[in-house]
Amino acid sequence: MARRRAIAGLVAGVGSAALIAGVGAVPAVAGDLSFERLAGSSGVETSIAVAKHTWGADWKVVYVASNRNPVDALPAATIGDGPVVLTDGKSLNLGGVKPGKIVLLGGTGAVPQGIEDQAKATGAEVIRLKGADRNATAAEIAKQWVKVNGTPKNVYVTKNVGSGSPDAVAASVLRDGPIVTFTNDVSANALAGIVSELKAEKVTALGGTGVVSDAVVNSAAAGKATARLAGANRYETAFAIAQYAKAQKSGSNVYLASGTALKDAMVAGAAKDGIILLSPANGEGVKAKADTLGAAKLIVIGGTGVMPDRTVRAAATGVIPQPAQPAQPTQPAQPKPQPKQQPQPSDLGSAGQEEATILQGINELRVMGLAGELTRDSQLDAFARDISADMAKRNEAKLTPEQEKAFDAIRPPKCPSLTGWEMTWSGDENPGKNGVGHVKEIMKRISPKRLYDKRLKTVGIGVAFRTDGGSFANYIFCG
Repeated sequence: MARRRAIAGLVAGVGSAALIAGVGAVPAVAGDLSFERLAGSSGVETSIAVAKHTWGADWKVVYVASNRNPVDALPAATIGDGPVVLTDGKSLNLGGVKPGKIVLLGGTGAVPQGIEDQAKATGAEVIRLKGADRNATAAEIAKQWVKVNGTPKNVYVTKNVGSGSPDAVAASVLRDGPIVTFTNDVSANALAGIVSELKAEKVTALGGTGVVSDAVVNSAAAGKATARLAGANRYETAFAIAQYAKAQKSGSNVYLASGTALKDAMVAGAAKDGIILLSPANGEGVKAKADTLGAAKLIVIGGTGVMPDRTVRAAATGVIPQPAQPAQPTQPAQPKPQPKQQPQPSDLGSAGQEEATILQGINELRVMGLAGELTRDSQLDAFARDISADMAKRNEAKLTPEQEKAFDAIRPPKCPSLTGWEMTWSGDENPGKNGVGHVKEIMKRISPKRLYDKRLKTVGIGVAFRTDGGSFANYIFCG
């Protein structure tokens, strides 16, 4: 049975693929921000470039996390006594630096025994911080935070969504307390005991109530003071965290990481001289935020595969390039009237333009994630438009039983290789914005497994307008 649900979840981090290596600086034109780029040929190399940028070649301690899924890097970066680097699980690459202590993050499933053996062979002291799962590992890292820094003023709570929470990733810069995580009710109930053991004065939620509910925060605090750092989306949440963190860190640099390739932001938090902002694909809003923070320059994390030059230029200048308008088909002279059948983009007014903009947004994200662009399938388009039109008529984002049957019938012949094929939808929160509202919904909520699945080749997109000017969009992904 195919899976059906309203779009939910958060876009996961993807590889820090870099097309340029090393450090490059670009001076600012008057009024613009200068910037430099820290990047390598992989996530591992990028993490080393970031580590050397502020820690030089004298690492008293280094924290090593998995490049494949570096969720443990987020809480470790807050300890603040050394850089965080990533490993591919095959070799321990420390960029030629010989640290006095190597701390491995997670069990052997994250950082294999072979890496531990290589670490011990360097002559450094080697310890491993691990728990039964990622939440327990975060708790062990929090205890290490206390050993290094003493009793914390704060304990930060965020939800572990598997590959790092976009709402919390910029919190790797925080220095007044450790980060602990939960995934479900069981792990949320365990937070109170962890917070009590850490003896913090306050519990602060990272992200809105949709990520960390008030009930979870209050339960974890068990009578202690509570607070929340949150914004309307991941970019605004990162800005709220940056404003709070600025008082805790020296330096006026702003590290700029992709809002979708999250591993770069996780390791950047260990830097000593700045705070983190996340950038959308078009760079919108970055310069205004950086100016508010008094930034001297932007330090871009990751290569052009995750932070394209056009994104960086827009972030530094505040000049946002407008998306190219889709070419309009040439209409034949004096066409004969045809009976109306399956609605086409021209029948739907600007709905066709919304569909084109949605496709552009999806493909920009997939290119950044090295997943490849999708092409549209006319049969899937027609099916998606039918569903959207019916949802708009009913003003309800829900499949009818008949549509569910049709959904199941169309899947096998169209998508024989993907058993997890699914259909998603959204209601436009920004009607009249040429698809931008739907693209934002995709970026915030669509299943990362779908968005960056390299097996996907085609997509069906259908938009229909409600009577109030809002719109429904259905996206059908297929391999």
